Amino acid sequence: MKRSISFILMMTFVMTPAFISGSMAPNPGNILLPTIRVTNQDDEDEEEIETVEAEVKPIKVYQTLDGVFEAATTHEVETDFESWSDLEVSSIVEQGMNVSDGDVLVEFEVEDLDEAIRDARFELIAAELDMQETVLKRQQQEKIWEMDKVAAERDWAQAQEDNDYYWQVEVPQRDKDLEFDMETAGYSLEYAKDELDQLLQMYTEDELTEESEEIVLKRARRDVARSEWFFELRKEDLRRRQEVINPRQDVVKKEDFERAQMAHDRAMVELEGSMQRMDIEFQRAEIALKEAQEKLADLEADREGMSLTAPAAGMLFYGSCDRGEWSDNDPVEEGDSMSSDSVVMTIVDASSMQIRASVDEDSVSMINDNMTGLALIPAFGREKVGVSVSSVSAIPMSDGNYDCVIEITGDIPEGVIPGMSCKLSFVAYAADVVVVPEDSVFSDDGGITHYVYKMVGGNPAWERVEIGHSSDGMVEIVDGLSAGDEITVEKQ
Repeated sequence: MKRSISFILMMTFVMTPAFISGSMAPNPGNILLPTIRVTNQDDEDEEEIETVEAEVKPIKVYQTLDGVFEAATTHEVETDFESWSDLEVSSIVEQGMNVSDGDVLVEFEVEDLDEAIRDARFELIAAELDMQETVLKRQQQEKIWEMDKVAAERDWAQAQEDNDYYWQVEVPQRDKDLEFDMETAGYSLEYAKDELDQLLQMYTEDELTEESEEIVLKRARRDVARSEWFFELRKEDLRRRQEVINPRQDVVKKEDFERAQMAHDRAMVELEGSMQRMDIEFQRAEIALKEAQEKLADLEADREGMSLTAPAAGMLFYGSCDRGEWSDNDPVEEGDSMSSDSVVMTIVDASSMQIRASVDEDSVSMINDNMTGLALIPAFGREKVGVSVSSVSAIPMSDGNYDCVIEITGDIPEGVIPGMSCKLSFVAYAADVVVVPEDSVFSDDGGITHYVYKMVGGNPAWERVEIGHSSDGMVEIVDGLSAGDEITVEKQ
């Protein structure tokens, strides 16, 4: 069977950048793609395969960014007060004015502050007097502590001496006295009995008269009875002393000694606590004096700063500038209040400006240092100025956006001020590369890998390819195809 193939080929490739509706974007050209129809003259019902030829063509990829003009040099004017927060504006310079270094920009009401300074001086005098009294009190108290400590130690030493003497001397002597008293009582009874016995013998031997004898013997017998009675009394008394009185006395002595020890310990603790409390009182007086001194110093320093002056010459803006964007720049008038730690206004050098932009992480690899481009300034119609990329941050600021600083290489139109927006355009990529239509490159995994159907021997064959940049419906083939290779237009 004989086959014939007829080719119908039309191709053009034109890409030109143009600004459309105030923004720069590539203007797609027209590409006439080769169309290959494969027919079988003997079998007109055979399916036709539409193909396209890979060719080397120039491709350009543009990267556009939103930018804002900012001054390269700024000077913030802040309300940096130590303690005074009641800030009421009495006069202020209008924003947009050109000021000189040292010009008074803002003045605040000072009447209430002056009253606060007067009260702070009185408080400082009172704190100094309190400190003097505390110092004197501490000096006197230290002497009293020393005397009380000596007295407590002396009382404790005497208590120890008395306790030792009692147990080492008095108790042993007491026991000896009891034994001696018992012996003495026995001796008296014994003497009385011996005397009675002697009288009985004597009176019998001497043959005294019965009346005299009776009187003497009566007395002797009474002495014996009295001695016996005293002996029993002494005996009971000694028993009570040994069993009751002396043990009670010992308990009292022990308790008195323990009380003396506790009194000594308590006195030491109380003295130490009193000293510590005096130290705390002294420290509080020191702190109160220092705070009074600092309060007065802060108020006086705030009083000197109630007029804010320009730190440099330049154009005045209310609020602060962050990456070219102004915040808290609402109008401020006489009588308005301000916080004590905020940026009131910013002085900018409008003669030295740059452009600030944000680059998302999908495009950050396309922006390189020293890349040149153009900036369109909407506020001036279609006015454009040359620019160059100065730096791109290595770390994202937030939400995948990278900070980009743009240097202005052209002449800035008169009237451009910080805060004005612009549109930036850069040629991110330009080269002669192998390209094919984007629609003829396929992917089954969300764009991670790509493939085409390459014509091999008249039949489409699956071929994996690596793609590069794309523009105007065309995609760069980095690997997998060469110029002149034919691929199918549709997925097979």
